[in-house]
Amino acid sequence: MSCPHHVVADALSQKPYGPKDAHLQEEMTRLNVHIVPRGSSHKWSVQPTLEDRIRKTQGSDKDLMKIRKNTGENKAPDFRVDDKGTLWYKDKICVPKEGDFRQMIMDEAHNSAYFIHPGSIKMYLDLK
Repeated sequence: MSCPHHVVADALSQKPYGPKDAHLQEEMTRLNVHIVPRGSSHKWSVQPTLEDRIRKTQGSDKDLMKIRKNTGENKAPDFRVDDKGTLWYKDKICVPKEGDFRQMIMDEAHNSAYFIHPGSIKMYLDLK
């Protein structure tokens, strides 16, 4: 018996279970949400997103804090602070020097299954 991709099968009975409401099933599929049976051996952990981590670390970067101050004084053109407190340069998030963010971004750019390598110079300019 094959299960549709949006419901999870009970490991022992192989019976699919999940919401019976079609709209709810569609919404769960769209959000890539799955039901895990109670007592399952799955372990879940909640971790902040990369943007959340960057935002938090921006507050300890002296250079970025100076730029942030200058945005309020209109002395840092093209920089802005969004409603969550994140510092941006035009449409790019300002990545602190502290931490491993730059390496993580480079690794993701090189190793992602969804990335098509545009050439080293273009890639450098895009990531810069």
